[in-house]
Amino acid sequence: GVPFSVKDLVITRGVRTTFGTPLYRDNVPAEDAPMVERLKAAGGIMLGKTNTPTFGWIGATHNLVFGITRNPWNLERTPGGSSGGASAAAAAGLGPLHVGTDGGGSIRIP
Repeated sequence: GVPFSVKDLVITRGVRTTFGTPLYRDNVPAEDAPMVERLKAAGGIMLGKTNTPTFGWIGATHNLVFGITRNPWNLERTPGGSSGGASAAAAAGLGPLHVGTDGGGSIRIP
């Protein structure tokens, strides 16, 4: 199957989903989001979660749970946000597919 990662704003059954906030630090959902269900049903293999700013609210990727995500090509730069963890994973070659979300540029900014 194709390996993939999932932005930490997307719920994943049995895998911690924090939404980038200490309020949900210990949140472990009982079900997958539909997109995750479909990827798994198609044979995808979830590698893990990628970082996001708190509730995905800003265009840089840092939070109080996991800290700062940096651009792997230039550690002085941000990989954008709020799907910056996904873009950093893609830039670092950590797999072929990284699930992000976009409400105001989160996929387009990176």
